[in-house]
Amino acid sequence: MLNPNVLREMAPYKKTGALIDTSLLLLLFVGSYARDLIQDFKRTQQYSEQDFDIIAELAQFFHPVATTPNILTEVSNFCGQLPGGIHRDVFENFRQQVYVLTEIYVPSREASDIEEFCFLRLTDSGIAIAAERGLLVITVDFELSNRLAAKSFPVINFNHLRSIL
Repeated sequence: MLNPNVLREMAPYKKTGALIDTSLLLLLFVGSYARDLIQDFKRTQQYSEQDFDIIAELAQFFHPVATTPNILTEVSNFCGQLPGGIHRDVFENFRQQVYVLTEIYVPSREASDIEEFCFLRLTDSGIAIAAERGLLVITVDFELSNRLAAKSFPVINFNHLRSIL
């Protein structure tokens, strides 16, 4: 369970929403399919079941939980690296998860036009634009979180949450 002080800090974004970055959204999708896969899958093995519980609680706390087509493409591609025998079930779970997310479209032309594009690249530049629009970004990406924080955009580095729990 998340620390009440942490939840209080995030409360202003509860109804404006949060955007969950690629690796954490992948953790949410994989863990919601089968918790035991978290440690077995190379793309999520740096996370624990407790990390899954945290991101699942955050996904329940915020409304909406936002994503972008670029993030979903990356998550879909990573899910495709799971063992072939479970693909049908994994992608059915993926489909169900997508239905509860709010998809924010940021045109590639707009994302590639921001100052930080050469550092952040396409997906993270779209995330930066979503943050500029007022969505809280939850990420483990150190460079992304630092660049957003430097612009006073709302961001939480998930690793900081892990360290205070």
